[in-house]
Amino acid sequence: MTTFRIGLFDSRAVAIAYGNSGLFSQHLSSLTAAYNEDKGASNEERVKEIEAKLQALQHLAHQQAFSTGSVANILEKIKDALPAIAEETGVSIIVSKWEVAHRDSSLEVVDVTSHLVKQFNPGEQALKWIEDGRNQVPIPIEEITFDID
Repeated sequence: MTTFRIGLFDSRAVAIAYGNSGLFSQHLSSLTAAYNEDKGASNEERVKEIEAKLQALQHLAHQQAFSTGSVANILEKIKDALPAIAEETGVSIIVSKWEVAHRDSSLEVVDVTSHLVKQFNPGEQALKWIEDGRNQVPIPIEEITFDID
């Protein structure tokens, strides 16, 4: 029987790495600048749109970092690195460990989490948060509420 190697990753770690990265900071700064500009111009419709976008972004980030929410939008930012990671780790596919409903003995599992995390150049504090998070059971996604003040 042929053994296939599959790369699994903890999506929470990827979310935390991205959420503490320069890429995310740039994205948030761009939204904040647009918000401030529109607020200064009294463009209330656009201000409300950006507020809604920021709230949705926070909700998504919580689903990703504390539960098992998809990180497809984050992986899109490092898609050019994925083939090299797959080659380096000798896997044919990379998938979130939370998305595997069944696997049989023909699969050899390789944890590629650290390879993905590394793409976001996490600092020491982010690495500690990642380690701490990986030692926790994910919060059920339906318990991640969308709080609006």
